[in-house]
Amino acid sequence: MLMQFFSKLGALRTMLVIIVLFLILMGPISGGEARVAGFALFTSVVAPAFYVIMLFVLPLDITMSRVFMREAQGAERARYRFIIRLELALFVLMLLAWLPFILKLIESAY
Repeated sequence: MLMQFFSKLGALRTMLVIIVLFLILMGPISGGEARVAGFALFTSVVAPAFYVIMLFVLPLDITMSRVFMREAQGAERARYRFIIRLELALFVLMLLAWLPFILKLIESAY
């Protein structure tokens, strides 16, 4: 069943979903200050950089899926609808997971 799910997404979208799920998990444990040693380097520097990249990549993929869905019919159209809904849900979850981090950054700027 899991392989059918991944084959429905395709290889690149599967990697995108895995990265976004990992970022959703990293959001709540990310710190508000940059640290340069150990695991804290990943949660305070690398993960926020990937978060910003995914803020642009997910909407782009949603848009491209919508473009391809316009010409698709039947099962292929349903597949693109599923992909769009999944990516929209992941996008919202990612925003919510990183909201405390972003608010902490904004607070420290003022």
